[in-house]
Amino acid sequence: MSQKLISIILVIVASLFIFSSLSLADGELIINIGEDFILPDDDFGVGDTMAGSSKGTLTGQIGYVFSSITERKDSLLNQEGILFTLPDKEHDFDLQLDYNYDLGEDGRIFVSANFTEDRQSGKDFEFDFGLKEAFVSHGFQDYGNLILGKQKLNIGNGFGWTPTGIHSSSQITIGLFSGRWSLSYEGFTFMTVLVPPLADVQNEKGLLYERIETNLGSVNLALSGLIREEGKPRVGLDVATFIGDIELYTAVSVRQENLRTYLTEDTTPDPFGDELKTYNFTSREDEDWYLYGLVGSSYTIPGTETYLMAEYFYDQTGLTRDEIQEIGDAAEYCLEMMEDERYQVIGMDKQYLGYLGMLNQNFTPGQMGKHYLFLGVREVQLLDAVSGNIYGIVNLADRSCVINPEVSYALNGNTDLIITGNLLFGEEKTEYGLGVMERKISLKTVTLF
Repeated sequence: MSQKLISIILVIVASLFIFSSLSLADGELIINIGEDFILPDDDFGVGDTMAGSSKGTLTGQIGYVFSSITERKDSLLNQEGILFTLPDKEHDFDLQLDYNYDLGEDGRIFVSANFTEDRQSGKDFEFDFGLKEAFVSHGFQDYGNLILGKQKLNIGNGFGWTPTGIHSSSQITIGLFSGRWSLSYEGFTFMTVLVPPLADVQNEKGLLYERIETNLGSVNLALSGLIREEGKPRVGLDVATFIGDIELYTAVSVRQENLRTYLTEDTTPDPFGDELKTYNFTSREDEDWYLYGLVGSSYTIPGTETYLMAEYFYDQTGLTRDEIQEIGDAAEYCLEMMEDERYQVIGMDKQYLGYLGMLNQNFTPGQMGKHYLFLGVREVQLLDAVSGNIYGIVNLADRSCVINPEVSYALNGNTDLIITGNLLFGEEKTEYGLGVMERKISLKTVTLF
C-alpha cells in the first residue's frame, strides 16, 4: 500500500475520531458520504486572497463609501419605522491589510484584517476590527497539503447559491477557524475539512466533511458528505464541464435538515367581538430529506473580459407564493390591531408588535421561496476607463426581484471610483415587496497599495 493511500486513510480516521470526541454531548455520530465540490482556487484553495511571491509582503486597500436613499417606501414588516429606523445617509470607511509570508514552495503564512468605521444619519462613528483570515499552509510532498487557521471555505458549484457548500453562497468573505487537508492520488483529489465547535461569524457548530473529486474526460465530478455536530447529514454531487467556451455546471444536495421557521395562525376570544387572530412561529423538526438543486452556465465573450452568468436554484423547503402572501396578510393584520385605540388601552397592541417583530426577524427578503433565477454580467467595458457590472435575483413564483447595478471609473492604476445601486421591485405582499422598497445609491472609492 502506497504512502499516499495510507495518508488518506489515516487523515479520514483521525478526523472522524476528533469530530466524535468534539460531539460527545450528543452521544452519537452519524457518518455519510456526499456533497461539497470546490470551484478552482489557487494551489491552497483560499479563493481570491493574494498569492504572494516574496517573503513578508504587505498589501491592502483603503475605501470610503457614501450612501444616500433617494426614495423609500416602508414595508409591511416595518411600517413607518415601528420596529427600527433606517438612515437616509451612511458613511463607511474601510481599511484592509493583507500580509503574506512565503515559506518557499511548500507553503506560506497569510493574515487578512479589516479596520472599519461607519456612521449613519444622526449617529457617531463606530470603529470595528475584523480578522478575515489568518492561516498557515504547508505541503508535505507525498502527504498532501495542510491549512490550519481561519480560512475561507467557499466550496461547491454556484455563484448566487452553493447548495452543496458549507455556506449557502460562494460570496462569503470571512473565514472559519478550521483545518483543511487535501491530497491528489491516482487521478482523484481527496479533501477533509474539520471545523471545531467554536462560536464563529458564519457557523456556531462544529462540522466535518469529506470530499472526493475526479475528472472523466472533460467532465469534473465531485462527491462529498457533510455532518454537523448535532447530526443532520448532507449528501451532494457537483458536475461541471465546458461545451466550447460555455461552462455548464450543476449542484444537487439532499439534507436531513430543515432550518426554516413556519407561520401558523390560531384564534383567541376578542374582548370587543368574536375572535382575534394569533400567530405561532415554529421550526419543523423531522427526519425527512430535502432537495436543493442548482443549474448554471457562464460564458466569457471572446476578446473581452465580459463575463455572463445565469443560474436557476430550487429549494424544496422554501415558501410558496401563497405562504409569502400569508406573511403579508399577517403583517397587515398586526398593523391594524396596533393602530386600534381599543387594543392600545388594554395593552394588546404590544402583543401584535411582538408578532410583527417575529415576522420581520424570520421572513425578511432573501431566499424565502422555492424557485429563483440569478443573472449577472461582469466587466462590461463602457468607455476607456469605465466598466460596469449588474446582478439580479428573481423570485420566479411571485416575480419580485432585487437588482444591483455598478459602474466603476478607473482614476488611475490603483484607484477606482464606483457607483452602486440597490433596487427592489415587487408588489406589496411578495418576497422583495415585503422588504423596504428603496432606491439606494452609493458612491465608493477604493485605492490599492
